[in-house]
Amino acid sequence: MEQAARPPRYALLDTVRGVTVVNMILYHFLYDWYVVLGHAPGWPWLTGVRVWERLICGTFILLAGVCLHFDRHPLRRGGVLFGWGCVITAVTVLVIPQEAVHFGILSFLGAAIFLTGALRGALGRVPAAAGLAGSVVLFVLLRRVSAGVITLGPLVLAGLPDGLYRWYAGALLGFPPAGFVSSDYFPLLPWLLLLWCGWFGWRLAAPRLTAGRALFREWPAFSAIGRKSLLLYLLHQPLCLALAFGLNALV
Repeated sequence: MEQAARPPRYALLDTVRGVTVVNMILYHFLYDWYVVLGHAPGWPWLTGVRVWERLICGTFILLAGVCLHFDRHPLRRGGVLFGWGCVITAVTVLVIPQEAVHFGILSFLGAAIFLTGALRGALGRVPAAAGLAGSVVLFVLLRRVSAGVITLGPLVLAGLPDGLYRWYAGALLGFPPAGFVSSDYFPLLPWLLLLWCGWFGWRLAAPRLTAGRALFREWPAFSAIGRKSLLLYLLHQPLCLALAFGLNALV
């Protein structure tokens, strides 16, 4: 029996991921310098910084949705990523409890990839344009679901029942209990819908994008970084902390 052909690897996606990884490392070094070391605790709340942080995370999430089309083992990969997310939670709780991560970006990506992989057949039957439009609309409406409300921009359309916000595990879905705190929090709602924007968006755009050579263009250095994104994610934060503490001792 012939093996299924391996899908092509589009270098441009690795390049975009690599650029995003570099931005992530720079952001986290500055976060450690300004927040963990206390040089400017309000730094993450500056408008430009908030936009930068969301662009980094949003790019990772959209790329994850796109790349699910090429993933032959999404359930396994999702489980691995979620497991590493649990490791990060345990390490941060023990080492830097004031900056502990509960249901951060890695836990989210693991859960979202696993869930999307399990639903891939059903999602594939949804017309791409309708799926993309529905994902965008729901993402906009559920942006503040963790605060207990459905919104449209500044307008509050509805409140959600308090009973949804009672359990720690509910925070993974987007329903954190009172007193829940995390230095990096990405619940399934609304962020799964952004991942699905990537999933449906690729289905809609792929016939045009794959017709030319644009997706095979790359910046070799960034592409190499993009192919090692998980390893770099796991290693970069302790290295950023060590560098920040080392520089702080010199000034």
